[in-house]
Amino acid sequence: MKNFLFASLAFLFLGNLSAQSDTEEIRRVFDEYAVHVINKDNTKLVEYLHPGLFDLAPKEFFIKMMDEAYGDSTININFSEMIVDGISEPVVMEGNKYALIDHNFDIKMQMLPADDSPEAKEENAGAAALSLPMFHQVYGEENVKFDEETVTFTIHSASETIAVNDEKSNGWKFLENKEDTKPLIANILPAAVLEKLAEDK
Repeated sequence: MKNFLFASLAFLFLGNLSAQSDTEEIRRVFDEYAVHVINKDNTKLVEYLHPGLFDLAPKEFFIKMMDEAYGDSTININFSEMIVDGISEPVVMEGNKYALIDHNFDIKMQMLPADDSPEAKEENAGAAALSLPMFHQVYGEENVKFDEETVTFTIHSASETIAVNDEKSNGWKFLENKEDTKPLIANILPAAVLEKLAEDK
């Protein structure tokens, strides 16, 4: 009985150490990923995304899509530091590991006129006015501030990312978990994993 008790305690202790080690490693890798997001270094950023995405579209497609978004001369986008609010204990299925990362950050988006003409400035202000309700709907009105003078939105985003360490990823990789990416994620991760992660929230 005593040996069984010691074995049980050792198993629990080692299990807790493993979960703690996973959480620390997820945090370390996610912090690296976040730096590339803030720096808009899309070539390095995509190396932290789960390879399953590239079965749906080539890696070059994602790089080009983000480069074009950030390269638009009429929109200036900047990100604040990403703050990690919590990392769930990993779910283990068939030797693969999955965890949820809750994090938040601010997005500053300045809309710029195509040129210095009054017409271009008026058109820019009109486009911003049309964008405001959309941002309210997506992020919540309380999370969106708008500076009319500089035509700048400051958006607070509370987000969720799935960390995955499986046979494809060769280490922890990430999938942003939001409404418009869920159909993509459903084609990459097993339904049982997504159900378990949802239960553990």
